[in-house]
Amino acid sequence: MTVPSAVINFLETDAKTRLLAKPTILGREGTPITLNLGEEVPVPRTTFGTAAPGQIGTTPTTSFDLRSVGVNLQFTPRVTYDGEIILQDLTVEKSATGAPVDVAGQSLPTFLSRRAQTTLRLRDGESSMLAGLIQDEEVNGARGFPGTTGIPVLRNIFGGTTKVVRQIDVVMIITPRIVRAHEFTPEDFKPRPAGTAQNPGVGNTPQLISPGAPPPPPLAPPGTGAPVTPGAPGAAGVTTQPAGATPPGGAAPPRVPGVVSIQPVGGEGQPPAQPARAVLVPAGLEHPAGNVFSTPIMLTGVANVGTVTVSLTFNPAVLRATTVTQGTFMSAGGTTTTFAPKIDPNGGRVDIVVSRPTDRPGATTATEQALLAAVNFQAVAAGTSQVTMTIVATTPAGQPVAVQASPVTITVK
Repeated sequence: MTVPSAVINFLETDAKTRLLAKPTILGREGTPITLNLGEEVPVPRTTFGTAAPGQIGTTPTTSFDLRSVGVNLQFTPRVTYDGEIILQDLTVEKSATGAPVDVAGQSLPTFLSRRAQTTLRLRDGESSMLAGLIQDEEVNGARGFPGTTGIPVLRNIFGGTTKVVRQIDVVMIITPRIVRAHEFTPEDFKPRPAGTAQNPGVGNTPQLISPGAPPPPPLAPPGTGAPVTPGAPGAAGVTTQPAGATPPGGAAPPRVPGVVSIQPVGGEGQPPAQPARAVLVPAGLEHPAGNVFSTPIMLTGVANVGTVTVSLTFNPAVLRATTVTQGTFMSAGGTTTTFAPKIDPNGGRVDIVVSRPTDRPGATTATEQALLAAVNFQAVAAGTSQVTMTIVATTPAGQPVAVQASPVTITVK
Protein backbone atom coordinates (compact mmCIF):
# COMPACT_ATOMS: atom_id res chain seq x y z
CA MET A 1 0.00 0.00 0.00
CA THR A 2 1.04 3.62 -0.45
CA VAL A 3 2.11 5.12 2.87
CA PRO A 4 1.25 8.79 3.51
CA SER A 5 3.91 10.94 5.09
CA ALA A 6 1.72 11.46 8.18
CA VAL A 7 1.92 7.74 8.99
CA ILE A 8 5.71 7.81 8.73
CA ASN A 9 5.95 10.84 11.01
CA PHE A 10 3.62 9.16 13.53
CA LEU A 11 5.76 6.02 13.67
CA GLU A 12 8.94 8.04 14.18
CA THR A 13 7.43 9.96 17.14
CA ASP A 14 5.62 7.04 18.81
CA ALA A 15 6.87 6.26 22.34
CA LYS A 16 6.88 2.50 21.66
CA THR A 17 8.79 2.84 18.39
CA ARG A 18 12.54 3.21 18.05
CA LEU A 19 14.17 4.25 14.80
CA LEU A 20 16.82 1.62 14.04
CA ALA A 21 18.37 3.20 10.95
CA LYS A 22 17.59 5.55 8.10
CA PRO A 23 20.09 4.57 5.42
CA THR A 24 20.31 5.82 1.85
CA ILE A 25 21.60 3.34 -0.73
CA LEU A 26 22.73 4.31 -4.22
CA GLY A 27 22.53 1.48 -6.73
CA ARG A 28 22.38 0.71 -10.42
CA GLU A 29 19.57 -0.85 -12.40
CA GLY A 30 19.81 -4.61 -12.74
CA THR A 31 22.43 -4.92 -9.97
CA PRO A 32 21.43 -6.58 -6.66
CA ILE A 33 21.49 -4.26 -3.63
CA THR A 34 22.06 -5.64 -0.11
CA LEU A 35 21.66 -3.91 3.27
CA ASN A 36 22.69 -5.65 6.51
CA LEU A 37 21.92 -3.98 9.86
CA GLY A 38 23.25 -6.11 12.70
CA GLU A 39 26.22 -8.37 13.25
CA GLU A 40 27.92 -11.36 11.67
CA VAL A 41 28.04 -14.63 13.60
CA PRO A 42 30.68 -17.26 12.76
CA VAL A 43 29.23 -20.65 11.86
CA PRO A 44 31.68 -23.60 11.89
CA ARG A 45 31.86 -25.99 8.95
CA THR A 46 33.88 -29.18 9.23
CA THR A 47 35.26 -31.18 6.32
CA PHE A 48 37.31 -34.38 6.40
CA GLY A 49 40.49 -34.78 4.40
CA THR A 50 43.22 -37.34 3.97
CA ALA A 51 46.78 -37.17 5.24
CA ALA A 52 48.09 -38.92 2.13
CA PRO A 53 46.68 -39.59 -1.36
CA GLY A 54 44.52 -42.71 -1.60
CA GLN A 55 43.60 -42.88 2.09
CA ILE A 56 40.16 -42.50 3.68
CA GLY A 57 39.35 -38.96 4.81
CA THR A 58 39.63 -39.00 8.61
CA THR A 59 41.43 -35.70 9.29
CA PRO A 60 38.87 -33.02 10.24
CA THR A 61 39.33 -29.47 9.01
CA THR A 62 37.12 -26.73 10.43
CA SER A 63 36.40 -23.46 8.66
CA PHE A 64 34.02 -20.66 9.59
CA ASP A 65 31.33 -18.95 7.54
CA LEU A 66 29.89 -15.58 8.59
CA ARG A 67 26.11 -15.22 8.71
CA SER A 68 24.48 -11.79 8.95
CA VAL A 69 22.12 -11.51 11.94
CA GLY A 70 19.79 -8.54 12.37
CA VAL A 71 17.71 -6.75 9.74
CA ASN A 72 18.71 -7.80 6.22
CA LEU A 73 17.34 -6.31 3.00
CA GLN A 74 18.08 -7.42 -0.56
CA PHE A 75 16.46 -6.50 -3.91
CA THR A 76 17.21 -5.81 -7.57
CA PRO A 77 15.90 -2.46 -8.90
CA ARG A 78 14.60 -1.96 -12.44
CA VAL A 79 13.35 1.27 -14.04
CA THR A 80 10.59 1.16 -16.66
CA TYR A 81 10.17 3.50 -19.60
CA ASP A 82 7.26 5.20 -17.81
CA GLY A 83 9.37 6.23 -14.83
CA GLU A 84 8.20 3.43 -12.52
CA ILE A 85 10.58 1.45 -10.30
CA ILE A 86 10.32 -2.33 -9.91
CA LEU A 87 11.96 -3.80 -6.80
CA GLN A 88 12.39 -7.37 -7.99
CA ASP A 89 12.94 -10.26 -5.54
CA LEU A 90 12.65 -7.96 -2.52
CA THR A 91 13.66 -10.00 0.55
CA VAL A 92 13.30 -8.65 4.10
CA GLU A 93 14.67 -10.77 6.95
CA LYS A 94 14.67 -10.21 10.71
CA SER A 95 16.99 -12.75 12.36
CA ALA A 96 18.57 -13.27 15.78
CA THR A 97 20.71 -15.85 17.54
CA GLY A 98 18.98 -18.50 19.62
CA ALA A 99 20.12 -20.83 22.36
CA PRO A 100 23.20 -22.89 21.41
CA VAL A 101 22.88 -26.65 20.94
CA ASP A 102 25.40 -29.40 21.52
CA VAL A 103 26.21 -31.59 18.51
CA ALA A 104 28.79 -34.35 19.08
CA GLY A 105 30.18 -32.51 22.07
CA GLN A 106 30.51 -29.21 20.20
CA SER A 107 28.40 -26.14 20.97
CA LEU A 108 26.83 -24.74 17.80
CA PRO A 109 24.73 -21.58 17.37
CA THR A 110 21.09 -21.54 16.32
CA PHE A 111 19.20 -18.77 14.55
CA LEU A 112 15.68 -17.35 14.71
CA SER A 113 14.55 -15.96 11.36
CA ARG A 114 11.50 -14.07 10.04
CA ARG A 115 11.57 -13.60 6.28
CA ALA A 116 9.29 -12.11 3.64
CA GLN A 117 9.88 -12.04 -0.13
CA THR A 118 7.87 -10.08 -2.72
CA THR A 119 8.10 -7.79 -5.76
CA LEU A 120 7.05 -4.13 -5.59
CA ARG A 121 6.20 -1.63 -8.32
CA LEU A 122 6.36 2.00 -7.17
CA ARG A 123 6.49 5.48 -8.61
CA ASP A 124 9.40 7.83 -8.06
CA GLY A 125 9.19 9.00 -4.43
CA GLU A 126 6.32 6.65 -3.51
CA SER A 127 6.71 4.80 -0.18
CA SER A 128 5.78 1.24 0.68
CA MET A 129 5.62 -0.23 4.18
CA LEU A 130 6.60 -3.82 5.00
CA ALA A 131 5.63 -5.15 8.42
CA GLY A 132 4.49 -8.32 10.15
CA LEU A 133 7.91 -9.81 11.03
CA ILE A 134 6.73 -10.24 14.62
CA GLN A 135 8.86 -11.98 17.25
CA ASP A 136 7.28 -13.01 20.58
CA GLU A 137 9.41 -13.66 23.66
CA GLU A 138 8.13 -14.89 27.05
CA VAL A 139 10.40 -15.10 30.12
CA ASN A 140 9.28 -16.74 33.39
CA GLY A 141 11.33 -16.15 36.56
CA ALA A 142 11.14 -17.22 40.20
CA ARG A 143 12.60 -15.57 43.32
CA GLY A 144 12.80 -16.63 46.99
CA PHE A 145 15.04 -18.20 49.62
CA PRO A 146 17.18 -21.16 48.64
CA GLY A 147 15.33 -24.42 49.21
CA THR A 148 11.87 -22.86 49.35
CA THR A 149 11.21 -22.21 45.64
CA GLY A 150 10.32 -25.88 45.12
CA ILE A 151 7.73 -26.00 47.91
CA PRO A 152 4.35 -24.53 46.75
CA VAL A 153 3.25 -22.98 50.04
CA LEU A 154 6.61 -21.64 51.14
CA ARG A 155 7.34 -20.39 47.61
CA ASN A 156 4.29 -18.14 47.75
CA ILE A 157 5.12 -16.88 51.26
CA PHE A 158 8.87 -16.25 50.95
CA GLY A 159 9.14 -15.65 47.22
CA GLY A 160 7.24 -15.12 44.01
CA THR A 161 7.24 -15.56 40.22
CA THR A 162 7.56 -13.09 37.38
CA LYS A 163 6.42 -13.29 33.78
CA VAL A 164 7.65 -10.93 31.09
CA VAL A 165 6.13 -10.97 27.59
CA ARG A 166 7.79 -8.96 24.83
CA GLN A 167 6.66 -8.55 21.24
CA ILE A 168 8.95 -7.04 18.61
CA ASP A 169 7.86 -6.04 15.12
CA VAL A 170 10.20 -4.59 12.53
CA VAL A 171 8.47 -2.06 10.25
CA MET A 172 10.43 -1.13 7.13
CA ILE A 173 9.45 1.79 4.89
CA ILE A 174 11.05 1.81 1.44
CA THR A 175 11.05 4.94 -0.74
CA PRO A 176 12.81 4.53 -4.12
CA ARG A 177 13.93 7.51 -6.17
CA ILE A 178 15.33 7.73 -9.69
CA VAL A 179 18.66 9.53 -9.81
CA ARG A 180 18.99 9.35 -13.59
CA ALA A 181 16.22 7.94 -15.77
CA HIS A 182 16.23 6.54 -19.28
CA GLU A 183 16.92 9.19 -21.89
CA PHE A 184 15.61 7.47 -24.99
CA THR A 185 14.76 9.26 -28.21
CA PRO A 186 13.25 7.87 -31.43
CA GLU A 187 16.78 7.74 -32.83
CA ASP A 188 17.74 5.12 -30.22
CA PHE A 189 15.16 2.66 -31.57
CA LYS A 190 16.04 2.98 -35.24
CA PRO A 191 17.76 -0.02 -36.85
CA ARG A 192 21.48 0.28 -37.47
CA PRO A 193 23.09 -1.36 -40.51
CA ALA A 194 25.72 -3.95 -39.64
CA GLY A 195 27.43 -4.07 -43.04
CA THR A 196 27.76 -7.16 -45.17
CA ALA A 197 29.47 -10.52 -44.78
CA GLN A 198 32.47 -9.27 -46.75
CA ASN A 199 32.63 -5.87 -45.04
CA PRO A 200 31.01 -5.97 -41.58
CA GLY A 201 30.77 -2.93 -39.34
CA VAL A 202 28.19 -0.49 -38.02
CA GLY A 203 29.70 2.32 -40.07
CA ASN A 204 29.05 0.60 -43.41
CA THR A 205 25.71 2.09 -44.39
CA PRO A 206 24.27 0.47 -47.53
CA GLN A 207 22.96 2.60 -50.34
CA LEU A 208 19.18 2.84 -50.02
CA ILE A 209 16.76 2.84 -52.93
CA SER A 210 14.77 6.07 -53.11
CA PRO A 211 11.07 5.35 -52.53
CA GLY A 212 10.10 8.05 -55.05
CA ALA A 213 12.28 6.86 -57.93
CA PRO A 214 10.16 5.86 -60.97
CA PRO A 215 10.57 2.35 -62.38
CA PRO A 216 12.51 1.87 -65.63
CA PRO A 217 10.39 2.48 -68.72
CA PRO A 218 9.06 -0.60 -70.52
CA LEU A 219 9.89 -1.21 -74.14
CA ALA A 220 7.40 -1.89 -76.92
CA PRO A 221 7.86 -4.53 -79.58
CA PRO A 222 9.87 -3.14 -82.52
CA GLY A 223 7.79 -1.46 -85.20
CA THR A 224 4.52 -1.45 -83.25
CA GLY A 225 4.86 1.74 -81.23
CA ALA A 226 2.52 0.29 -78.55
CA PRO A 227 3.79 0.25 -74.96
CA VAL A 228 3.75 -3.04 -73.09
CA THR A 229 2.07 -1.54 -70.00
CA PRO A 230 -1.36 -2.28 -68.49
CA GLY A 231 -3.78 0.61 -68.96
CA ALA A 232 -4.56 2.90 -71.85
CA PRO A 233 -2.91 6.26 -72.70
CA GLY A 234 -4.43 9.16 -70.81
CA ALA A 235 -5.06 7.15 -67.65
CA ALA A 236 -4.10 8.60 -64.27
CA GLY A 237 -0.34 8.73 -63.89
CA VAL A 238 0.42 7.37 -67.43
CA THR A 239 1.47 9.53 -70.40
CA THR A 240 2.64 8.36 -73.83
CA GLN A 241 5.58 10.05 -75.54
CA PRO A 242 5.82 9.41 -79.32
CA ALA A 243 9.14 8.32 -80.73
CA GLY A 244 11.41 11.23 -81.69
CA ALA A 245 9.20 13.89 -80.03
CA THR A 246 10.79 16.62 -77.93
CA PRO A 247 9.21 17.32 -74.53
CA PRO A 248 8.28 20.93 -73.80
CA GLY A 249 11.20 23.04 -72.57
CA GLY A 250 13.80 20.23 -72.63
CA ALA A 251 16.16 18.26 -74.76
CA ALA A 252 15.04 15.32 -76.79
CA PRO A 253 15.14 11.99 -74.94
CA PRO A 254 16.94 8.94 -76.33
CA ARG A 255 15.29 7.56 -79.41
CA VAL A 256 13.43 4.63 -77.91
CA PRO A 257 10.18 3.79 -79.70
CA GLY A 258 7.06 3.59 -77.61
CA VAL A 259 8.48 4.93 -74.28
CA VAL A 260 5.91 5.25 -71.49
CA SER A 261 6.77 7.50 -68.53
CA ILE A 262 5.01 6.79 -65.23
CA GLN A 263 4.75 9.38 -62.44
CA PRO A 264 3.29 8.88 -58.95
CA VAL A 265 -0.31 9.98 -58.60
CA GLY A 266 -0.39 13.03 -56.34
CA GLY A 267 2.35 15.08 -57.89
CA GLU A 268 5.81 14.76 -59.32
CA GLY A 269 8.52 13.92 -56.78
CA GLN A 270 6.08 12.92 -53.99
CA PRO A 271 6.59 9.38 -52.66
CA PRO A 272 3.54 7.20 -52.05
CA ALA A 273 2.14 7.06 -48.52
CA GLN A 274 4.00 4.63 -46.25
CA PRO A 275 1.90 1.93 -44.55
CA ALA A 276 1.52 1.85 -40.77
CA ARG A 277 4.01 -0.55 -39.20
CA ALA A 278 4.74 -2.13 -35.81
CA VAL A 279 8.40 -3.00 -35.29
CA LEU A 280 10.12 -5.05 -32.58
CA VAL A 281 13.41 -3.46 -31.56
CA PRO A 282 15.25 -5.92 -29.28
CA ALA A 283 18.44 -4.85 -27.51
CA GLY A 284 20.63 -7.05 -29.69
CA LEU A 285 19.86 -10.24 -31.60
CA GLU A 286 22.36 -12.42 -29.69
CA HIS A 287 22.41 -12.79 -25.90
CA PRO A 288 24.18 -15.08 -23.44
CA ALA A 289 22.13 -17.44 -21.31
CA GLY A 290 20.76 -15.70 -18.23
CA ASN A 291 20.83 -12.21 -19.73
CA VAL A 292 17.77 -9.97 -19.31
CA PHE A 293 17.00 -7.54 -22.13
CA SER A 294 14.15 -5.28 -23.21
CA THR A 295 12.25 -5.43 -26.50
CA PRO A 296 10.32 -2.22 -27.27
CA ILE A 297 7.34 -2.27 -29.65
CA MET A 298 7.54 0.82 -31.87
CA LEU A 299 4.75 2.17 -34.10
CA THR A 300 5.27 4.15 -37.31
CA GLY A 301 2.68 6.01 -39.38
CA VAL A 302 -0.29 5.12 -37.14
CA ALA A 303 -3.18 7.59 -36.78
CA ASN A 304 -6.42 7.77 -34.76
CA VAL A 305 -5.92 4.61 -32.73
CA GLY A 306 -8.34 3.91 -29.87
CA THR A 307 -7.56 0.27 -29.03
CA VAL A 308 -4.49 -1.88 -29.75
CA THR A 309 -4.21 -5.63 -29.21
CA VAL A 310 -0.75 -7.19 -29.57
CA SER A 311 0.16 -10.89 -29.36
CA LEU A 312 3.78 -12.05 -29.20
CA THR A 313 4.72 -15.71 -29.61
CA PHE A 314 8.17 -17.16 -28.96
CA ASN A 315 9.96 -20.37 -28.00
CA PRO A 316 9.59 -20.82 -24.20
CA ALA A 317 12.57 -23.18 -24.12
CA VAL A 318 14.85 -20.33 -25.29
CA LEU A 319 13.20 -17.14 -23.98
CA ARG A 320 11.03 -16.26 -20.99
CA ALA A 321 8.95 -13.08 -20.73
CA THR A 322 9.27 -11.49 -17.27
CA THR A 323 7.50 -8.11 -17.29
CA VAL A 324 5.54 -5.86 -19.66
CA THR A 325 5.51 -2.06 -19.35
CA GLN A 326 3.30 0.43 -21.15
CA GLY A 327 4.74 3.06 -23.46
CA THR A 328 3.74 6.67 -23.95
CA PHE A 329 1.93 6.39 -27.30
CA MET A 330 -1.59 5.53 -26.10
CA SER A 331 -1.42 7.90 -23.09
CA ALA A 332 -0.58 10.93 -25.23
CA GLY A 333 -2.27 14.12 -24.14
CA GLY A 334 -2.54 12.99 -20.52
CA THR A 335 -5.20 10.39 -21.31
CA THR A 336 -5.80 7.65 -18.74
CA THR A 337 -5.61 4.35 -20.58
CA THR A 338 -6.54 0.76 -19.80
CA PHE A 339 -3.42 -1.42 -19.90
CA ALA A 340 -3.92 -5.20 -19.59
CA PRO A 341 -0.84 -7.39 -20.20
CA LYS A 342 -0.90 -11.17 -19.83
CA ILE A 343 2.14 -13.48 -19.85
CA ASP A 344 1.90 -17.22 -20.54
CA PRO A 345 5.37 -18.54 -19.63
CA ASN A 346 4.62 -22.17 -20.48
CA GLY A 347 3.00 -21.48 -23.83
CA GLY A 348 5.49 -18.78 -24.90
CA ARG A 349 2.92 -16.05 -25.46
CA VAL A 350 2.40 -12.44 -24.37
CA ASP A 351 -0.92 -10.65 -24.92
CA ILE A 352 -1.19 -6.87 -24.52
CA VAL A 353 -4.37 -4.80 -24.72
CA VAL A 354 -4.19 -1.00 -24.52
CA SER A 355 -7.29 1.17 -25.00
CA ARG A 356 -8.24 4.82 -24.70
CA PRO A 357 -11.65 6.15 -23.62
CA THR A 358 -14.16 6.23 -26.46
CA ASP A 359 -14.91 9.92 -25.85
CA ARG A 360 -11.29 10.91 -26.52
CA PRO A 361 -9.69 11.20 -29.96
CA GLY A 362 -7.40 8.43 -31.08
CA ALA A 363 -3.63 8.47 -30.65
CA THR A 364 -1.44 9.47 -33.59
CA THR A 365 2.30 9.12 -34.07
CA ALA A 366 3.55 12.69 -33.96
CA THR A 367 7.17 11.61 -34.59
CA GLU A 368 8.69 8.96 -36.82
CA GLN A 369 8.38 6.27 -34.13
CA ALA A 370 6.30 6.02 -30.95
CA LEU A 371 6.68 3.57 -28.06
CA LEU A 372 3.61 1.35 -27.56
CA ALA A 373 4.99 -1.04 -24.93
CA ALA A 374 8.16 -2.85 -23.90
CA VAL A 375 8.55 -6.55 -23.05
CA ASN A 376 11.44 -7.73 -20.89
CA PHE A 377 12.82 -11.14 -21.90
CA GLN A 378 15.29 -13.42 -20.14
CA ALA A 379 17.54 -15.72 -22.14
CA VAL A 380 16.85 -19.19 -20.70
CA ALA A 381 18.90 -21.65 -22.72
CA ALA A 382 20.96 -21.82 -25.87
CA GLY A 383 18.97 -21.88 -29.09
CA THR A 384 17.13 -19.73 -31.60
CA SER A 385 13.65 -18.29 -31.16
CA GLN A 386 11.57 -16.31 -33.62
CA VAL A 387 9.46 -13.65 -31.92
CA THR A 388 6.31 -13.22 -34.01
CA MET A 389 4.00 -10.25 -33.47
CA THR A 390 0.32 -10.00 -34.40
CA ILE A 391 -1.31 -6.59 -33.96
CA VAL A 392 -4.94 -5.47 -34.34
CA ALA A 393 -5.81 -1.77 -34.02
CA THR A 394 -9.13 0.06 -34.19
CA THR A 395 -10.28 3.67 -34.01
CA PRO A 396 -12.39 4.99 -31.09
CA ALA A 397 -15.44 4.38 -33.30
CA GLY A 398 -14.46 0.73 -33.88
CA GLN A 399 -13.11 1.07 -37.44
CA PRO A 400 -10.10 -1.16 -38.17
CA VAL A 401 -6.64 0.39 -38.62
CA ALA A 402 -4.27 -1.59 -40.84
CA VAL A 403 -0.87 -2.11 -39.20
CA GLN A 404 1.87 -4.34 -40.60
CA ALA A 405 4.21 -6.32 -38.31
CA SER A 406 7.44 -8.21 -38.93
CA PRO A 407 9.04 -11.00 -36.82
CA VAL A 408 12.56 -10.98 -35.40
CA THR A 409 14.90 -13.86 -34.63
CA ILE A 410 16.86 -13.91 -31.34
CA THR A 411 19.75 -16.29 -30.66
CA VAL A 412 20.86 -17.37 -27.19
CA LYS A 413 24.40 -18.66 -26.83
